[in-house]
Amino acid sequence: MDINFSKQVPRPSIGTMTLNKKRSSLIELVIMLIVGILFYWFIISPKAAKVNEQNLMVGALKTESAKLADQQAKLKRLIEQLKSSSQDIAKLDESLPLHPRTTWVYLLMENLVQSSGMTLSSLTVSSLSDETLAGDPSLMQNPYSVNRQIKKMSANIGVTGTFSQFQAFLKKIENSARILDVKTLDISSSSDELLDFRISFDTYYFAP
Repeated sequence: MDINFSKQVPRPSIGTMTLNKKRSSLIELVIMLIVGILFYWFIISPKAAKVNEQNLMVGALKTESAKLADQQAKLKRLIEQLKSSSQDIAKLDESLPLHPRTTWVYLLMENLVQSSGMTLSSLTVSSLSDETLAGDPSLMQNPYSVNRQIKKMSANIGVTGTFSQFQAFLKKIENSARILDVKTLDISSSSDELLDFRISFDTYYFAP
């Protein structure tokens, strides 16, 4: 058997091998670049946008929290002022109550008459407002939820006593916490050196 070694397999040249390596590296680089762009576009970019949105929300929440903290501090100061001024607030509520209850006027006048040593002969009180407003559950739970304005309540009272007692009675009306505006005054003689006094006056309340 004869073996012929005269023919040799052609080998690629060094230049061809280098060119093939460069082409392969370039293709790999392009593929990596495309993969990187796709990774950033579909994974990194949405997450970055979401993180940015969350950071904006956190900033807005911090700003709102700071505002709420400031409002809470102001509210605490107002509460402390109200606690320290409870007597003044009680006087204000008595001078302009939030309801048209005529019973309060009856009780006040009876107390002023008795403390002056006089005798109450007659007392009538009239209000132009609907008395049912005072029993409205929504107003009782939140009395400042509706718009209010000053309204008038008229009354007439008849008392019997001496002139000095009547002077004391007028002084008590003047010093009363409830606003009482005397409109008319009539005086007539009575028995046993006593006098009859008839007074018409207006009082006010703060109601819807």
